[in-house]
Amino acid sequence: MDEKILHSINELASKLGVTAEYIWGILLRQAPISAINNFIIMASFVIATILAIRYTIRKITPPDATKENPHPYAEWNDETSVFALAEVALLVGVSALVILYLFPSFVSALVNPEYWALKQILK
Repeated sequence: MDEKILHSINELASKLGVTAEYIWGILLRQAPISAINNFIIMASFVIATILAIRYTIRKITPPDATKENPHPYAEWNDETSVFALAEVALLVGVSALVILYLFPSFVSALVNPEYWALKQILK
């Protein structure tokens, strides 16, 4: 395995016209940047999902009957509520898949950048 990795690094370095140590150093510096990028993507999906859930709940639940609003009906009817909840469920599913896909790379790039760099070379 070590010879295969070394051969891959040397082959990539010869194509780029640099040394293998230079490529390895660049990959080690790229690991935290990749971790931050993955974190931003995951956080964006979580925030978008939370905002969509809060907005949908606000629209499908009836407000309290007050003097200003004597009709305690929800803003969206039952059909619209069903479609909105289906869309939110789809967004939750997509967000979960994105997070499950990016989280291992995020952790490995942050905790063990050498392992992350090795995985990038073997791709």
